[in-house]
Amino acid sequence: MNSLGRLSASVLKLVVAIGAVGAERTETFDLDPRWDAHNCRAVAAGREVRQDFGFSGMTAHCAAKGEIGGFIQPAAEPAYYAKIISPRTLDDTLAASGKLVYEGRQGNALIGFFNAAALNEWRTPNTIALRVYGRGQVFYAYVEYATQKWRAGAGEFRTVDPTTRKSSTKQFKSGTKVHSWALRYSPAANGGNGSITGQLDGEELIVNLEPGHKADGAAFNRFGLLNVMKHYDGGGELWLDELVVNGESHRFDEDPHWEGLNNRRSYTTFDVRPWFDFGFSPTQFACGKGSGELGGLIFRGDGRRFRQRHADRVFPFGAQSRQRRVRRVQCAARLPWSPNWRAKPGRFLFRARLPHPRPARKDPGRRAIHLPQWRHAHLGVRVQPWRRKWTRTNHREAGQ
Repeated sequence: MNSLGRLSASVLKLVVAIGAVGAERTETFDLDPRWDAHNCRAVAAGREVRQDFGFSGMTAHCAAKGEIGGFIQPAAEPAYYAKIISPRTLDDTLAASGKLVYEGRQGNALIGFFNAAALNEWRTPNTIALRVYGRGQVFYAYVEYATQKWRAGAGEFRTVDPTTRKSSTKQFKSGTKVHSWALRYSPAANGGNGSITGQLDGEELIVNLEPGHKADGAAFNRFGLLNVMKHYDGGGELWLDELVVNGESHRFDEDPHWEGLNNRRSYTTFDVRPWFDFGFSPTQFACGKGSGELGGLIFRGDGRRFRQRHADRVFPFGAQSRQRRVRRVQCAARLPWSPNWRAKPGRFLFRARLPHPRPARKDPGRRAIHLPQWRHAHLGVRVQPWRRKWTRTNHREAGQ
């Protein structure tokens, strides 16, 4: 999924096995348990988001005057300009094509089919789309989808160097160049599992739905432009013209009066990476028996900042834990798994083996015996900065 998410746990249950005897603790979060908190409530100054796209009768980036598009900015809050279509599912054929121009800036936007009632995060459930990712003088393009159960797949347009035979992401020219594109979903392809074919300037990309994803189902009721719903990022201008959507042509000689949501709006967002905002909350998003839960805004670990956590201290690692034979931690929680996560919570069970300190070893230099000491174990939400290479030291610090 994306690099951020909202996580809520209404009932957190810890089972620690000590030898043959298990100890159990339950936390319902009816009141603030005042767990150990570290960098989990960052104070963000906020960032200004500008969405300014829709029908334009005076511009002519793709062809004659009249087109749709404009400045689209990635943000957690949804924004779209789209045609209302008759309801379709993954059992129906979907097709769209046209011309596009992406002006040189950094940005991220979707062109495709989606559901206006299920706009939540990226990858967004109930979508089949061409994603345009601006990188200044060039842009990258991807074909991606997500089912109504939030299971997703994607592919990128790539190119192979004829000399080195190395494959890399294909770069398409930004600026004034007009590109031809097409997107088609075929439910009978891929052995009946469904397949999406994307075309851009004659290049073809096929993305097959993973086994079982078609059975998840998806519902589509809009086609158009949609922002990538993630943390705040830079935006760019994307323009479309000469569209054909499910066999119906749109040349935009006049205003088509498509539906817009937040597409002409400027505001301040506080959903900015890596400003975390999680811990105890008096809310009830995870649908527990009463108000009070653990969760909030959580990003993937970011090496640009220190670690973040909100956790209960359980027991210390070290020689004592080895003597007590602490081997296992089990955690059960109620989590909002579905796309409509405020209404349909699920249950999550996590088990993990705890590391024993390495066996005692002699230090030839000091003629002494040493046992590595581990930090205290914490159970709760903890974010670890991402590193390309993990070392033993990293594992010890993370208490893994």
